[in-house]
Amino acid sequence: MAAKKNVIKVDPFDDLIVICISSTGKDYALAWHINDKLGLELSRRDDLLKADTFGDLSFSFYYFDEGENQNIFNLIANNSEGNLLLSLPLRTDYFLIIRNRINEARLTQILNTLRSIPQVQLAYQLDLSKHKQVDVMLEEVEFHELSTLKKQQKRQHKN
Repeated sequence: MAAKKNVIKVDPFDDLIVICISSTGKDYALAWHINDKLGLELSRRDDLLKADTFGDLSFSFYYFDEGENQNIFNLIANNSEGNLLLSLPLRTDYFLIIRNRINEARLTQILNTLRSIPQVQLAYQLDLSKHKQVDVMLEEVEFHELSTLKKQQKRQHKN
C-alpha cells in the first residue's frame, strides 16, 4: 500500500489584495482623493522602472504604511507611454495593492469609496488565482518597495 503524502501548497501572495482602478484622473489627483476619503497618507516615491526593448518604462509609485501589524498600501500606475505594466481584460489604469489581511467590511468600504471618486469609472478586486501573470508584477513591486525604503533609510542616516 502506497504511503499518503501530505502536500502543503502556499500561495506567495495570500495576504495581498489587488484592486484594479479605471480612471481618467492623473495619479497625483487619484492619490489625493484616496488619502482624503480613506484617511491614508499615500506619498509619491521613486517610479517603478521596467526595462523594455525601447528603454526603461516608468510607472508612478505611491506608498503608505499604517504601522506595525497594519496594512501597507501601494498605488501604481499601469501605463507608461502607452505600455502596460500588466495587461488585463478590463481597462486598468492603476493598481491599489493592500498588503496584510483586511476584513470583508473594510474591503467593501474601500471599494465603495474608490467607486465614489468622480474620475473613477471602475474599481474591482482582482482574482489573483485567475491571473497568474500578476505574480511577476507583484514581485517587481515588492522588490521596488524594499529598494525604495532602503534608499530612504540611508538618506535619513546621513542627516
